Amino acid sequence: MKKEDSRLKALKRKIELWRKEKQHQRAAMPKHLWREAVDLCEVYSACRIRRELRLEHSKLKALIGMRGKQESSAEFVSIDLPNRTSVNPVCEWVRPDGAKLRVRVPAGDLDQLVSSFFGGQL
Repeated sequence: MKKEDSRLKALKRKIELWRKEKQHQRAAMPKHLWREAVDLCEVYSACRIRRELRLEHSKLKALIGMRGKQESSAEFVSIDLPNRTSVNPVCEWVRPDGAKLRVRVPAGDLDQLVSSFFGGQL
C-alpha cells in the first residue's frame, strides 16, 4: 500500500469518527480535517477526495482555491531598464489564477498597465 493510500484511509477514519461522535447533526467539520483533505488533493483528484470522504464539493473546491491564493505570493522585482528611447521593453506578468499579460509599452506607461492588470493591487 502506498503512503498516500494510507493517509487517505486514515483521514477517512478520522472523519467517520468525527461524524459518529459530533454533538449536533449540522455541526461544521473541524478545520484541521478540511486542511488534511485539501492536502490530499495534491496527490488525488478533488473528485476522488470528495467521493471517498463524502465531502461537500463546493466547500472543498473553495478551500482548494483559497489555498492556491495563499501559497502564491507576488514578489516585486525591481529592474533597471536601458535608457533607450527607441526601444520599448517587453514585460510579462502572471496572476495567481494563471492569466498572463505580455506587452511592449513605453516604460512610462507600465505603472498604470500593471496596476490595472492586478486589480489596483500592487
